[in-house]
Amino acid sequence: MSVQQKGNSRNLNIVITSDTHGFHRFVSIPQCDILIHCGDFTNNGNEKTVRNFGKWLNKQKATHKIVVLGNNEREMKAHLPESEKWLIDECENIHLLTNTSVVIENIVFYGSLFNFRKPAHLDVNENQVLVCVSHEPPYGIMDTMVVDHWTFNWKTFNGGSYKINSFVKSFHPKLVVFGHCHNCYGIRTIENTIYANASFVTEFGIPYKSPLQLTFDGTNFFYK
Repeated sequence: MSVQQKGNSRNLNIVITSDTHGFHRFVSIPQCDILIHCGDFTNNGNEKTVRNFGKWLNKQKATHKIVVLGNNEREMKAHLPESEKWLIDECENIHLLTNTSVVIENIVFYGSLFNFRKPAHLDVNENQVLVCVSHEPPYGIMDTMVVDHWTFNWKTFNGGSYKINSFVKSFHPKLVVFGHCHNCYGIRTIENTIYANASFVTEFGIPYKSPLQLTFDGTNFFYK
């Protein structure tokens, strides 16, 4: 699936959020060119909650909307591909990436279901840049989780995926966006790759954090 457009003569504004867990109406999304949601937009992925999210997403002032499924969209995932219509019926200009890619301007977005699946091959030419959209982080990068905060078991572990590390090593994306690990919100640059954890809720499920915003100048991504 691709949306081929002429090379951009202006900067593109990209907004990223994740892990809204049904609290999407509390998220303030600025007008942008590309809005990315990295999954867990519901708590179970049933048709009613997915359509509710889709209606909200349709109202957001973004030219393109990219979505992947998180571990909480289990019911939607179980009924793919039929369940894709739960979102597509409610929202225009949406790209639901289920181990698939889409090209917008000169950016190739590869998006995977939870658990992450690394493709055998990706078509990315020398004039394009690659973005990885997943629910979980790469292993060891902004992926700290606690065993059970509700019982105050604060022992930590890494909740990321080695498959994403392998993806980065093989395909060299300039940007990797994700959520899943609610405590690790923020942006880091490691070598030549930007990593962005856009989790909206806290570890206790409280809606709190702002969407992340980046700018793409046709070659590189920038953040404040």
